[in-house]
Amino acid sequence: WVAATNARDLKKQMGFYGGKVDAFYLSRNASRDSVREEKARTIGEAEKISTRAGSPDIKLSPDGRTATMLFRKQYAIKRDGQERRGAVLQELRWRRVGQDWKIVSERDVRVLN
Repeated sequence: WVAATNARDLKKQMGFYGGKVDAFYLSRNASRDSVREEKARTIGEAEKISTRAGSPDIKLSPDGRTATMLFRKQYAIKRDGQERRGAVLQELRWRRVGQDWKIVSERDVRVLN
């Protein structure tokens, strides 16, 4: 997911998402198409994207079908000659779909700097 983000590979990024995303930042019940549109917009506007993820804390549900991952995400996005940097506590929620795991929620829990 991080490598696909840094490579600006939209197709690979979208391979990580389920058909419906319960939460996508401030949106709720986001369609896969709306997630794709937002990511495409970000990729299209950015001259450079750099994302780093810290070690994740992963909590698996008792039935083993969902997992919540929390990690520190540092990012830098260069757009229109300006670079914006920051760090957030990111949460990804995953759901098991067959043999795969798909992201069903992506949000920032807290801005760190």
